[in-house]
Amino acid sequence: MRLLQKSKWLAVIVTVCLGLGVTVPVEIQAAPVKSQTKPDDKVLSSLNISASTLALQAGESKSVTLKAVYSNGSTSSVTTKAAWTSSNSSVVTVKNGMLKAVAPGTAVVTASYMEKSISTTVTVEKKLKTLEISARSIALLSGDTAKPKVTAVYTDGSKVDVTDKVKWQSKGTAAVMSNGTITANGSGSTTFTGTFGDKKVTIAVKVDEISKIVVASQQLTLFPDDRIDLPTRVIYKNGVVKNIVERATWTSNNKAVASVKDGQIIAHKKGKATITVSFGGKKQTISVTVM
Repeated sequence: MRLLQKSKWLAVIVTVCLGLGVTVPVEIQAAPVKSQTKPDDKVLSSLNISASTLALQAGESKSVTLKAVYSNGSTSSVTTKAAWTSSNSSVVTVKNGMLKAVAPGTAVVTASYMEKSISTTVTVEKKLKTLEISARSIALLSGDTAKPKVTAVYTDGSKVDVTDKVKWQSKGTAAVMSNGTITANGSGSTTFTGTFGDKKVTIAVKVDEISKIVVASQQLTLFPDDRIDLPTRVIYKNGVVKNIVERATWTSNNKAVASVKDGQIIAHKKGKATITVSFGGKKQTISVTVM
């Protein structure tokens, strides 16, 4: 018997019987050949890095992680398996996902794994030493505004105005902060804490908190139809003095004798009256005699 193999097995059986040769063609289906390779059910689809951009200070270290995402939806950490490179090692160095900021500048850090890669842009700034502020405490009247200046001082001695880059948080409702500008709302106090980099600075704001009200005179003698403007100031607890004539509340206990508006006292007829000025929880009185 002789076997010949093509796409199918063809067997030719030759039988010799009684000196006569009989040839019978027979087709035999070949058994399927099993593959020796398992289906690939875990193909790398993409890489994910924990930060696409980073801002660091010179001397600071920061770790980033790398994950492999596969076609079947699974993920695995490949941070230590990837190849890491920096476009500028004088600015940033990297090893197994650990970045170290060397000097100010910008560098692109790239992670490569199984023929795929992903990058993050790293900006390195000078190392911040401290923050300076133009005023640690501010006294304001309701409606007043103030914008303290914040300066960043770096370890190399340089200074930069960062007033518009500071992030502020407040405690209290007497004042609010918007884009670095403080606006006084009403009497009381508010503490603002500003953050830039890893440093903080605080400002204590006092609104309408006064020690006393001072008027030019506490006793007046007038004649009918006389008019007199009475300069009036407040002295804050921190020593700041401000004019409050138009902001204070003025009253008279005898308007028929003498009335008052915005600090101007008007005598009407003979008699006595008491003028009271109020502001920020404080009061002051003026005795008026009309002759």
